[in-house]
Amino acid sequence: MPHHLIPSHTPPDRPQPPGATSRPVNQQPSHGAKRWKARIATVVALVLAIAGLGAAYAPSASAATYAVWTGSNIRSAPNTSSSIVGSLASGQSVSIDCYVNGENVSGNSLWDHLTSGGYVADYLVNTGSNNPVVPLCGSSTNTSSKTYPVWTGANIRSGSNTSSSVIGSRATGQTVTIDCYVNGENVSGNSLWDHLTSGGYVADYLVNTGSNNPVVPLCGGIASATSTGAKSYPVFNSSSIRGGPGTDYAIVNSVSAGTRLSIDCYVTGESVSGSTIWNHVTSGGFIADPLINTGTTSSVVPSCTGTASTTITAPNTGVGNATYNRDAAVTYAVKHWSDPQTYGADCTFFASNVLWAGGLPRSTSWFRLDVVGPSGYPILYTYSTRAANNANALVIYLVNQSLATKQRLSWTQNAVPYAAVGDIIAYDWETDGTIDHLSVITSFTTDSYPKVTQHTAAQLNRGWTWSIENNTWITYVPGSEHASAYLVHITR
Repeated sequence: MPHHLIPSHTPPDRPQPPGATSRPVNQQPSHGAKRWKARIATVVALVLAIAGLGAAYAPSASAATYAVWTGSNIRSAPNTSSSIVGSLASGQSVSIDCYVNGENVSGNSLWDHLTSGGYVADYLVNTGSNNPVVPLCGSSTNTSSKTYPVWTGANIRSGSNTSSSVIGSRATGQTVTIDCYVNGENVSGNSLWDHLTSGGYVADYLVNTGSNNPVVPLCGGIASATSTGAKSYPVFNSSSIRGGPGTDYAIVNSVSAGTRLSIDCYVTGESVSGSTIWNHVTSGGFIADPLINTGTTSSVVPSCTGTASTTITAPNTGVGNATYNRDAAVTYAVKHWSDPQTYGADCTFFASNVLWAGGLPRSTSWFRLDVVGPSGYPILYTYSTRAANNANALVIYLVNQSLATKQRLSWTQNAVPYAAVGDIIAYDWETDGTIDHLSVITSFTTDSYPKVTQHTAAQLNRGWTWSIENNTWITYVPGSEHASAYLVHITR
């Protein structure tokens, strides 16, 4: 549960915050259902064989190659809300080496991990079966599995975050058997999620492993804290550990000069002092390579590409791309938050102007036109497209144009380490599927709690879960009890 900094106290009916000493509770294809795979697999295989696309086993003992049924997206994590890292044309072959359990797509929760990195819904791959045809990621050595009790009632989820569907539960003291871990949503300072041998994930914070560090290998087999691939080095000076590979990501931890950090793999991100290497910290988060004394300017650990540690902890890889200038966007928002509003309710128009100030390109579907009078006269009126002044239309436009990703947030979470300044937080007051309000992230508190700036009403740096007008949590406001919130992360 959150420990918000905005109010002076925690409302009486909210559970104990996580800072306390005790551990608290915590793309649909156009063809028919996948069950037709087996019936037409022979015909498809013949056609693909003629085209040179027939399924064949890859050199690796566990990897296998299959064709996709239809145009498919490759995702950074096993769910359709994660960022798109590639795409496949209809009939194109893919090499898969293991599977994980993720978002349910047309009755199938299997997601195939590609040897080249990323995940594709198994429902879209012509494996000839609705069951796994490759091993479970991280389960190649079953001797690594371990059994532990949970501290308190714990939900087992389909993915490594609290917004994933609940597929099971454990009562206080009941045991779970885990075989590997991934890095996911930060739960009370711990971003580790343990994968159960029976399927699903549970937040490591809720499992009594006797340690805050991993006790099983990293899912996917890349270096983990318990393998020889992880290495420990001291930081040169006081340094920040970020939720992703860039300084626009929120700070998830801070360490003092000389502190030794265990790193297991690296990703390419924002350039810091001439280096684009960002090391993944086994306890969660990323640190710029120039800040840690590895003794070389080259990488000293394997690439994280294609492993859960990168694609789930940092699902939004657009941060650090110079196309969107987040500082310029925030500067505009802070400078103009109290300007007279162009329309009666222009939260979306304000957000559009912030995004344009940051460098996102206007288009025939998303622009403004100021009609001015003779020289020296003010603007007579402003015309803008629907996407520029309607909250739901703008979010749809940004996602469809691959300018942003949309991810649902939990009202009870505090830190959003994978968010960045210049991103949008969108609100659906009735949870009817229509976005009603937009705000812009302009700062973070020390514990990675986003503060937003907006129009209608004009507000500067308010807590994203807090209602200034009602001096209470947004979900405590009559009419907003069932509201939903989403992170719209700019990926350009």
